[in-house]
Amino acid sequence: MCVRVTGISDVAPRLAREVHRLNSTAADVLPARMISTLNRLPGADIFLLGPRTSRVVIDVQHPDRPQDARIEPVTLRTVAEALVDEVALAFLKGNQATVAREHFEQALVDATRITERTQAGELDWTPEAVCREPAAPRVVARVGTVRFRGDEGSHLTFPSTFVPPEGLPGADTWGEHRANLNAHMFVLEHDADAPWVVNVHGFKQGRPADLFLFRSAATRQRFGVNVLHPILPMSGPRASAHAPQIPGTDLTANVIGLAQAVWDVRRAIRWIRQRSDAPIVLHGVSLGSYVVSMVAGLEDGIDGVIAGLPVVDYPALMRRHASRMELPEGDQAVVDDPALDDLFSAVSPLHVTPKVAHKRRYIYAGKLDQVSSAWQAFSLWEHWGGSSIHWFDGGHLGGALWDRGVKRYIDTAIGEALGRTLASA
Repeated sequence: MCVRVTGISDVAPRLAREVHRLNSTAADVLPARMISTLNRLPGADIFLLGPRTSRVVIDVQHPDRPQDARIEPVTLRTVAEALVDEVALAFLKGNQATVAREHFEQALVDATRITERTQAGELDWTPEAVCREPAAPRVVARVGTVRFRGDEGSHLTFPSTFVPPEGLPGADTWGEHRANLNAHMFVLEHDADAPWVVNVHGFKQGRPADLFLFRSAATRQRFGVNVLHPILPMSGPRASAHAPQIPGTDLTANVIGLAQAVWDVRRAIRWIRQRSDAPIVLHGVSLGSYVVSMVAGLEDGIDGVIAGLPVVDYPALMRRHASRMELPEGDQAVVDDPALDDLFSAVSPLHVTPKVAHKRRYIYAGKLDQVSSAWQAFSLWEHWGGSSIHWFDGGHLGGALWDRGVKRYIDTAIGEALGRTLASA
């Protein structure tokens, strides 16, 4: 059975806020004034890798963290996992501060207009209205075979038919990204009547390597299931040179992209339903965890959902990483404006009630995760009513899917959700 966190339900909200505070503003090993000065220099993030990694290592031992999310004792692996996340964040930041501020300001204008129209009764800005229920694809074409390190499956495609939500800038030009008009998916079939595991990838993935990262061939063989990999918007074969990144600094594009991601995954599920009434388990990692958490709150008939390295609150994530950009006070006020929460509310997992049975909701999270944060995992855990959660001693980018404890947890979750065990599969 999967281990369920107990004994902290009464203080979960306080702990979630405290962990968020620690991850965001805990004292660095250098004086705050020195950190602020260094952060304005070119390449500052490289110079600050040491202090920031040290801060993470200190935070993860903090007594205000629940015991399950604490690492004691700290090892060389702890430091290495924290460093990997910090290096990735340093490269992602690059020189995006100016562009980010421009997008944040525009997003605030857009969010304010949406809030005003919603309050006036002119716009239904709810998850059910924005993430509308799609029809099953009428035509699904086989593009070819997808292979990676001996794993092999079919590469299928179908028209997305997604229409962006009303009232967002960029909605009228979204269709100009031609590569994104068709949805894609990789399928590893076992048997027509077998259950399905739907694996949803993270940021900048959606490529054949996903079969290896998710251990899809092994899952198919060990559990006797079919495995499906939907490719999210602007990812893999759907990406193009001038298309926005999802997620990225263009917040309104993020909202459109997330709505399309939910639409396309639900279309893929309806493709399965045309073929079989077999059980379906959703498994998403990082960005994929956001999408499957949304789908689990909108789609009936899902037998289990596994959210790995959860991201569930993009405004909070944006504010967390914006603090690295040393924004001027006025710009920081834009980032902190609650109207941005309203903008994302229609595509937020925290604004939908999961339809999956409580005992079939699973979360695994890294104690050292700096790309997302422990706070995001706590938020989803609390929203899901204290569901099953597994903490591992790692970060966001350090090979979570190959951690032994995580692998066992995922296998156990799939087995429980499908009523199967490895021995009988």
